[in-house]
Amino acid sequence: LDAGKVIGRFYLDMYPRAGKFSHAEMIPVLDGVRGRQLPEAVLVCNFPPPQGNDPGLMVYSDVETFFHEFGHLMHHILGGQQRWAGISGISMESDFAEAPSQMLEELIRSPRVLARFARHYQTHEPIPATLVEKMNRASAFGRATAIARQNMYSAISYDMYKADPAGIDPDAVDADDLRKFSLYEPLAGTHSYASFGHLASYSSAYYTYMWDKVIALDFFAQFDLSDPLRGTAPARYRREVLEPGGSKPAADLVSGFLGRPQNMQAMMRWLGEEFDAAPR
Repeated sequence: LDAGKVIGRFYLDMYPRAGKFSHAEMIPVLDGVRGRQLPEAVLVCNFPPPQGNDPGLMVYSDVETFFHEFGHLMHHILGGQQRWAGISGISMESDFAEAPSQMLEELIRSPRVLARFARHYQTHEPIPATLVEKMNRASAFGRATAIARQNMYSAISYDMYKADPAGIDPDAVDADDLRKFSLYEPLAGTHSYASFGHLASYSSAYYTYMWDKVIALDFFAQFDLSDPLRGTAPARYRREVLEPGGSKPAADLVSGFLGRPQNMQAMMRWLGEEFDAAPR
């Protein structure tokens, strides 16, 4: 609802079951067409279901995953108010698709945001800000290793698709890129690329995640980090990044919100947070 007006619908599929897709994703059901058709989507998740005395509590990574997919959902719905279905929702260049989802992930680092819904399941007390600060410090540990791993996946994705498949040795590509981009030696006979699900769905474009992580962190740096829901940035972000859908080039969405092209400064600060004397 937006000021009492229905602007979209979504459906929640929260828990695992036999034969279900085992990760998490946002699936568009209907493209929005202004004045004719509301955008609709499904959030497909696999979170712990309530069982007996266990209410189905979520760990930090579960919440991060939910916010990521919810970022896709908000992009689809808020961008789904276009006149034409072809430019509605998440229809701009595909290598911008992960920027709004990764931007929304950053909200779980805010004690003020978490305190709105993250409450103790027995006492109903909001999550303490000191605990959130500890989580943020912990999440900063080893970020460079995680980014190197993402770069490795990006390289595998590209190297698997850049030439005639008849001449590609997947095990050799996997091992070479693992040695090049990580600190680890590949284990013989593991065929790790076989569990790389995005290798099929993203083909050579897995780099999208790292490309958009830079943009997402640049976006989030424009918000008030002490309270990201305060000030003019949230409404500007909605208006200038999400609502246009595919009606503008992604580069124009980025520069329209930032007032400049994206740069690496926010990413570099984020990577260095592990070494900050005190949490930001």
